[in-house]
Amino acid sequence: MKVSLTVNKPRHEVYAFWRKIENFPLFMKHLKDITVLDPSRSRWELSVLGDTLPVKWESEIVLDEQNERIGWQSKEGTIIENAGNIHFEDAGKFGTEVHAVISYRAPGGKITEAIAGLFNPLFENMIREDIKNFKRFIESGVLPTIENQPFGD
Repeated sequence: MKVSLTVNKPRHEVYAFWRKIENFPLFMKHLKDITVLDPSRSRWELSVLGDTLPVKWESEIVLDEQNERIGWQSKEGTIIENAGNIHFEDAGKFGTEVHAVISYRAPGGKITEAIAGLFNPLFENMIREDIKNFKRFIESGVLPTIENQPFGD
């Protein structure tokens, strides 16, 4: 899955915010917990369909080019293997193009893959919403909610 968008912040700020994974719960609504184990490894827990389907895995940053690119992959044996790459490019004087390529799959046999196939649209929608929330949050410092939306004139 590929997602690209423009963020109205300088590239070094966008990279620094994304590189600090402790920031992710600020814009990932379905992220239940993230534990940083060391500078390159972390433990993740998603809450899918409420708390009825917890998904946990460990991830490792495998590529880190300051202000340019971050790449990661899940450790072997996770219920949903995932990997991705975020690339940052200048977009005008103060903006940044963010290009995300994220892949995921369920390891195992045909039954596991068939079950995972049912959840693909759900995961793709969550990832797309996370990327949009990232843009909203880094540009404004808050995520839009009913409580902080202005009323019409």
